[in-house]
Amino acid sequence: MNVFEFDSYKLFLKSHIETHRRPGLIAELAKIAGCDRTYLSQVLNGKVHLTSDHAVNLSESMGLLEPEQNYFLL
Repeated sequence: MNVFEFDSYKLFLKSHIETHRRPGLIAELAKIAGCDRTYLSQVLNGKVHLTSDHAVNLSESMGLLEPEQNYFLL
């Protein structure tokens, strides 16, 4: 999955979740991000956004390279 193919970090995260679908994945990603599962669900389904700290934690855990991380954070 190429982060540069997405114009929204939310769409990228949704695709990542669909690709790696397993029980508890959203809770695991929320823990990595440093937020509640309900907050991450609101991010994915609403107008709430990740903080920069949340986004950095997630991008690092997904193994994104620095240019990919920068794009994800934009």
